[in-house]
Amino acid sequence: MLKDVADYLLPNKISHEIIVVNDGSKDSTSGVALKEAQKLKLNLVVVEYPKNRGKGGAVRAGMSLVRGQYALMVDADGATTFRELEHVWNKLEELKKSNELVMVVGSRRMAEEGKVERKWYRKFISFVFKMVITIILGIRSQDTQCGFKLFTKQAASTLFKTLHIERFAFDV
Repeated sequence: MLKDVADYLLPNKISHEIIVVNDGSKDSTSGVALKEAQKLKLNLVVVEYPKNRGKGGAVRAGMSLVRGQYALMVDADGATTFRELEHVWNKLEELKKSNELVMVVGSRRMAEEGKVERKWYRKFISFVFKMVITIILGIRSQDTQCGFKLFTKQAASTLFKTLHIERFAFDV
């Protein structure tokens, strides 16, 4: 995943800071990420939590450290290729003209490549979950669970200060 990030950011001379939150993992993920980032010349910070807090808690922790004007949440599984940043960036810039509190949610269904193949039952559960969200909450998003979301700093700060769900479905 970091190679994909470097291939996009570095040739385009995009200022960046990558925050990796190790949420209680006991494997060598942090060391591997730091070593790879150093090799690729990426600006990377690792935050370590000794105990797993859940994806929502990990994302909130990472977002609380954002120093730039924008914050991009990206899942490390590569389900959405980093080249999709241009699409969400253009939409964010369009929406930002009328409001500084903007976020754009990517969609794994719309990604051209980099898809992670899911089992049939995961697809079914995802479909049911989307229907429940649409019917009960009125949220009309193609993919609320997509791990590719771009925020203005103001939006990220506002949203993640009030986030109380630390596990599954924190996105909704």
